[in-house]
Amino acid sequence: MQSEEKKYILSLDIGTTNIRAHVYNKDARVIGQDQDKIKLLRPRPGWTEIDEEVLFEQIKTVVKNAIKSANIKPQNVSCLGICVLRNTFITWDKKTGKPFHHFITWQDLRASEHVAETNRSLKLRLKERIAENKVYFGTIETWLLWKLTCAISIESGYFGDCEEEIFGAKIPITAVVADQQGALFGQCCFSEGDCKLSMGTASCITVNTGSIVHASITGLYPLIGWKIGDKIVYLAEGIIADTGRVMEWLTNVGFLNSVSESSDLAKSVSDTKGVFFVAAFSGLQAPINDDRASTMMIGITHESKKEHIVRSVLESLAYRVKKLYDCVKSESPVPMKNTVVCDGGVCKNDFLMELIADLINCELDFPTNMEMSCLGSAFLAGLGAGIWKNTDELHSIRQQRKILTPSNNKDEKIPIYEKWLEAVKRAKGWYDYVQI
Repeated sequence: MQSEEKKYILSLDIGTTNIRAHVYNKDARVIGQDQDKIKLLRPRPGWTEIDEEVLFEQIKTVVKNAIKSANIKPQNVSCLGICVLRNTFITWDKKTGKPFHHFITWQDLRASEHVAETNRSLKLRLKERIAENKVYFGTIETWLLWKLTCAISIESGYFGDCEEEIFGAKIPITAVVADQQGALFGQCCFSEGDCKLSMGTASCITVNTGSIVHASITGLYPLIGWKIGDKIVYLAEGIIADTGRVMEWLTNVGFLNSVSESSDLAKSVSDTKGVFFVAAFSGLQAPINDDRASTMMIGITHESKKEHIVRSVLESLAYRVKKLYDCVKSESPVPMKNTVVCDGGVCKNDFLMELIADLINCELDFPTNMEMSCLGSAFLAGLGAGIWKNTDELHSIRQQRKILTPSNNKDEKIPIYEKWLEAVKRAKGWYDYVQI
């Protein structure tokens, strides 16, 4: 049982684009928050890195600012939950803590074809340290635990407490989770068949498969969702690499003044006048699986306006979701629910989400708070600290903002989707090398 003075949950969410810290009360309401933009490094084409020391300073600042904005003291924080982007790693010296390189993120493509051509001096230094048992290899959460707890937790399996001088108090770390798993937990998708669509930097469709580990040959992959006590929940997931990046591109090339105006612009015309767009800045993922595909726009005429182009781009994002959702549904080892919960910044686009609801013929459930990764890590941390007893309590806390249902003319959208599939065929295999 938590004391009245020590009843707040701190959640730290490190994403690809932003670092966020939220302070929640026992009703899971945000009472303080702060965020900062991740400073991505792109030293060469296809490389995407994060400077670890810059990141740690940002983390300290964001957490302290969130606690300050909540008008509480660090000593009032009961626990910390950490949520991180996945597939992002670093190696560092066990004794000195000095890294051998920056974080290499999930977007980095340097190893796609020529692993042997990576920095040979780096490999030599690593080999020497590995032979001497002087190297740690870790993903971002492992490194962060090592930094926050001064190496207490890295090998023991016990997360430990943050050192007092970092945030101003010894805060217990009671949960660590990856971004999509955290978002699924935050959406209270605790049952088999629960399905979530996340649309941010990338898009993910994730389904709770319970105790079943699903193996796939189409590009879906199994994940551990979370472990509470001795119970492990598994997930199946597929990813679309380019979503938020496509929206940013529309702004960068001048089709939009801001991403927020894209929905109204798309709705201002009844169709695309035959323009089709295929978003493949990072190739095409499941179930198409073509790393050599090219981004493509086809069907442009002298009558094409920016409204038609913007609409075609938004439609293409919906078509990619449709293609992936059909794959997930056909492969899922458990029956999927007919309501899909949604989160991520791109899900605020009304035109896009209305089209997705029609294409997949499902209800879309939107929460009040779209920052589900933060909430999910807070839920897990709160359970670990005893603030909440079980997941039933969390169901009663989740707030629903709206339900979007398919329209009466949903069947009219399918022939246009099928025409888009023809455009995809033309975009496939364009490059004779993996895109970087």
